Amino acid sequence: MKVYISGKIGEEDISDATRNKFLNAAKVLAAEGYEPFNPSETIWVEHLKTSYAREEHIQALLGKQLPDFYAYCLLTDMLALTKMDAICMLPDWESSPGAKAELAFAQAIGLKVFELT
Repeated sequence: MKVYISGKIGEEDISDATRNKFLNAAKVLAAEGYEPFNPSETIWVEHLKTSYAREEHIQALLGKQLPDFYAYCLLTDMLALTKMDAICMLPDWESSPGAKAELAFAQAIGLKVFELT
């Protein structure tokens, strides 16, 4: 079962503390037999930054403005959620507008929801 980890990130350059919080959750989920998706992983964040820069260039050529980076990340995370079976909410999710949006979207598309305590 593929599980998206959702919690408060709140920073464009993700801190070690935030990365460790998500990494620890991924380890717990993997030990339980799940296939965790960690949105704080460097490869995912670099993908977001690279694809945003590419889109920004294309939009500049077309004369259109792209949403800010946060909105772009949230939209891309929603697309990632469509590939998941469940969403796992970290304890701090309620203080994150992005995590609240991810939860609402996950519920709307029928994903299983659970919270890591």
